[in-house]
Amino acid sequence: MFLRDLRGKRILVFFLLPFYFFLAQRADSSIIKHSGFDSFEAAMALFVIHCFMTRGLGRYTKAIYKYLDARELNMQDSWKKYQDEAAAFFRSLGFEVRNEDVIEGVRGKHKIDVFVVGEVHSISFSWVVECKCWKNNIPKEKVMALISIVQDVGAYRGFLLSEVGFQSGAIRAAYKSNVALTSIDDLKNEAKESLLEVTAANLHVRLSRLKNKIFKLHDNLRPLGQLGILEIALGEALEGQFPTVYFIDESNKRFAANDWEELVIAATTLLDKIEEYVQKH
Repeated sequence: MFLRDLRGKRILVFFLLPFYFFLAQRADSSIIKHSGFDSFEAAMALFVIHCFMTRGLGRYTKAIYKYLDARELNMQDSWKKYQDEAAAFFRSLGFEVRNEDVIEGVRGKHKIDVFVVGEVHSISFSWVVECKCWKNNIPKEKVMALISIVQDVGAYRGFLLSEVGFQSGAIRAAYKSNVALTSIDDLKNEAKESLLEVTAANLHVRLSRLKNKIFKLHDNLRPLGQLGILEIALGEALEGQFPTVYFIDESNKRFAANDWEELVIAATTLLDKIEEYVQKH
């Protein structure tokens, strides 16, 4: 599409772009990384400069801008999908998750990619999650920025997510801090067990509070029995026993979860319904 837009000027493009791409590849890599350009984009920039200097900017730059705009939209779409995937993971653990939330800290407001809120043993906590869908390793500056945001909003922990990796300076900066450098895949494969324990504890807290509220109602103890079955299911799940029965309806039909994700979704839905019932009574 880009070359078709250039129409009759193709010969100039075919000669100049490869030449500038060759120059860009041999430029200082650190300059390219800090500028946010890859080699092809750097070649485009050099080509625009050439066109400007030779007063041939018009048609070339329109086509180039059109290409770069499409490229930027594609990058934004990829980042949004990555952010949604991260949010879905934390939501599957039973936490409250807010995308692109604006949180007010001591020194000002911060727009957070994914803000996670939970509770363990009646103690509330929050996590700040930043998503970097980049082609290059994440630099130290991004880690320092996240550490500052986590401290400013009073979050318990921060997560900097990247599927590509991190520069050595970034890893050193995060060492002994409350910011974890990881990826969604690593969270799913390695950290999920510990996170699930937090989720189970969070569900147990909600469950215990509902038990006490239902005892005070004295009008219908069926929800209490439902909570008892759910409590047993959570205990079995922590021991890795799946499938586990989490609900039995009035016709004695049993509902079972085959993994943690199914159980968390089912448990959260059930607790929401029982909390709604308690609030109405």
